[in-house]
Amino acid sequence: MAEHKSKAVFDDEVRAFLEDVSAASLPEQIPEADILAQAPAYNIDLDGLEDTQNVPAAAVTVQAEAAYRDDKTVPADNFEEIDIKLSDVVSKIFEQSHRPYVIVCDDKVEYMNRAALDLVGASEPTQVLHHNFFEFVIKEDWNKLAENIGVMLTDNAEVQFMMKSPLDKVSKVKMRAIYVPDSQHFSFILVGVPPETNGQPAGNVVSMFDALTGLPNFYLFEDRVQVAVNNENYKDVRQARNMIAVLGVSLDNLQNLKQAKMDEFVIKKLASRLVLGLPRHYTVARGLKYQFWVMMNDISSEAELEVEAAKVRAMFDEPVADNFTEHFVHASIGISVFPRPAKSAKKLIEQSIAAVGEAQKRGNVPYVVYEPPLKIA
Repeated sequence: MAEHKSKAVFDDEVRAFLEDVSAASLPEQIPEADILAQAPAYNIDLDGLEDTQNVPAAAVTVQAEAAYRDDKTVPADNFEEIDIKLSDVVSKIFEQSHRPYVIVCDDKVEYMNRAALDLVGASEPTQVLHHNFFEFVIKEDWNKLAENIGVMLTDNAEVQFMMKSPLDKVSKVKMRAIYVPDSQHFSFILVGVPPETNGQPAGNVVSMFDALTGLPNFYLFEDRVQVAVNNENYKDVRQARNMIAVLGVSLDNLQNLKQAKMDEFVIKKLASRLVLGLPRHYTVARGLKYQFWVMMNDISSEAELEVEAAKVRAMFDEPVADNFTEHFVHASIGISVFPRPAKSAKKLIEQSIAAVGEAQKRGNVPYVVYEPPLKIA
């Protein structure tokens, strides 16, 4: 059993202990540690601490943490302590991706990975660096990107547009945008979204069709004109050659329709009207320079050509109606004909462009058929 002390005995022991403490001799002054003298051991720049204009506050912390790590106090594999350079990420991650990555700074291209370079037909990064990003986007999609970039950055929205190369190759791409914090510049990363095929052909096959109307784009149209010309050129000499007519159609009041935000609606309605109203072996396509192109092949006579051209003219003279109003279109139509005077697909299209220009100059004419006196600009 433990021995219990009486209260009086316990009080006497406490009193004696306190008397011993009071009698202890304490030094008059505790020596100060020279903290400043220890600064070099932690790689702290004392001069830099005084010059607050030139050395960021975080610099000292970084140096101290580096010394701390060297002292093996922090595990070397601590991810939060790793210094990551954006250039390392770009070279090792972006370059190996099949998605196109584009870094844009103040509208200028700062970086494109290999997938993006292939889209714009560039073999070396130097061909795109510091160029305006819009140089690689078809003009019709400039407003779409400019108006939607805010939503892309804040809501993770996807926007589909067409990218082009200096050789006029066009590819459809869908991208998201990631904001890059930068107090000096407006910078962001465009990241390609994998295509959702839904049973449809992907890649370059899809890119040969217009996103708005589903019509063949201008480059597929060129190819079909070339095939038609080849078919006529390689006919047996005992067979008569049929005519091929190429029509370019410019919607001269498209800007007014854009201001009313009815341009896409009108274009889609006109595309449907052309496809449903013309023979199925004709090709109706969307263009770059002009809004529509039409190839009429297997035309047997000039009389038939006049009938078919008048039919196209009537489709553009008829207004496009919505639920509230009718929208009139001012169209200039230029026509070039194979084999006179054009002998090749390239000439057919060039002469059609010249005829459209002449129709715009004359105004109020059904259409202009290219004649040899016209000169191509």
